[in-house]
Amino acid sequence: MLVKVDLSGRLEPKPDRFSQFVSLLTVVVTAFAASWAARGIVATAEESKRQRQITLTGQLTDRFNKAIEQLGTPGADKLDMRLGGIYSLERIMRESEFDQSTIVEVLSAFVRNRTPARTAAPEKQDIDVEAAIRVLARRPERPDPSARGRVNLQATNLSGVQLSHADLRGTDCKLCKVNNAILWRINLSESELVAAEFTKATMNHAHLRNAQLFLADFAGTDLGESDLSEAVAIKAKFGTANLANAELIRVVLLDADLRGARLPDSDLSGAHLARADLRGADLTRARLAGANLTGARMAGAKLAGADLSGACGAPPITPVEHCPPLAPRVSDRVRQTLESF
Repeated sequence: MLVKVDLSGRLEPKPDRFSQFVSLLTVVVTAFAASWAARGIVATAEESKRQRQITLTGQLTDRFNKAIEQLGTPGADKLDMRLGGIYSLERIMRESEFDQSTIVEVLSAFVRNRTPARTAAPEKQDIDVEAAIRVLARRPERPDPSARGRVNLQATNLSGVQLSHADLRGTDCKLCKVNNAILWRINLSESELVAAEFTKATMNHAHLRNAQLFLADFAGTDLGESDLSEAVAIKAKFGTANLANAELIRVVLLDADLRGARLPDSDLSGAHLARADLRGADLTRARLAGANLTGARMAGAKLAGADLSGACGAPPITPVEHCPPLAPRVSDRVRQTLESF
């Protein structure tokens, strides 16, 4: 006997499972395609960025080379070209942190080349020289301090220069001549000013904190209300200088010449004045608390109202053996100075 079996129901897939399979496959394929498309977009963007960077670098290089060419153009009639080169370098410096230290070196070299110390002092400093120094003073701050670059004006004659408000912190100006200059509110903190000359300069409200002033000459200079705190001014000259209301806290004036200097209302707290020449100096109402005056010459010095509490070393002040030591940081700088010179 024959039995008829209907197998058709077993061969047909269920419609709901097939639809789910198709939908899942569509999603996978779409995601895979999107992933590859995204990779292509990213790769294209990165390549575009790389090409753009190459273009910008090339443009900067061209601009730099042109600026250098302008800067080196000689002749009084080419002043505009040199100024153009100076300001072009400033723009590049602001745009490119990588190039900043190089541009600082270039502009410093330009100033040194134009104003060697052996030349006679000009009645007025050249416009392009002042412009270059002002650009150096305006250089931007950087997260990495070394990227800012250090200004090097060693052995230059900048007499008569006008640089009020200039920020030249950390400048190397050893053996430079800056006599009769207008330097109101200039910032030379932490600068190297060894054997530099600032005679008869106008430096009211100047910042010279932590500066190295060994053998520097400030004779006749107006330093009223300036800050020279913790500066190392061993054997420096301040004869007849105006230091009224100046901050000279913990300054080192060992063997310094302050004859006839005006120091009324100045703050010399903790100052090291051993063997300093203070003859005829005006120290009216000066604060000399804790100052070391061992061996200081003070004949004719005006001390009316001066605060000498805790000061030592000059009779009838506290005996020498009771003088406090210098602060460690200041002491280290003094030692380094004496060893170096």
